[in-house]
Amino acid sequence: MENGKKRILVVDDDKFVRGGLMEVLTIRGYDVDTAEDGYEALKQVEEGEFDLILLDLILPGISGVETLTRILRSKPLSNVIAMTAYSEQAVVAKAMAEGAKRCFLKPMDLDLLEDALKEVASA
Repeated sequence: MENGKKRILVVDDDKFVRGGLMEVLTIRGYDVDTAEDGYEALKQVEEGEFDLILLDLILPGISGVETLTRILRSKPLSNVIAMTAYSEQAVVAKAMAEGAKRCFLKPMDLDLLEDALKEVASA
């Protein structure tokens, strides 16, 4: 991590959500990478180190929950915060059971998100 910045991977298939989170988090002092699907996220996690992964649960191809499971299988100490636009309790419960540290419904309150990022990344 250069300059002591926390490195975050934002995984979302919606380019506007991905870009918006990247912009806001960069302004707030984070080093941000993005992935548009689970396969790209898994590749980036294998190739690099992230303090935190912000992961959409509903992704094309490989689901966010399956992506979470694979991330934690290969790097068990990864900090993952799940996010979803759908309040399907079963999906949220599965993500939490698989090891997500938190789960936010979109649109997210950015101040609450940043508090969670700080708490999870420093744990």
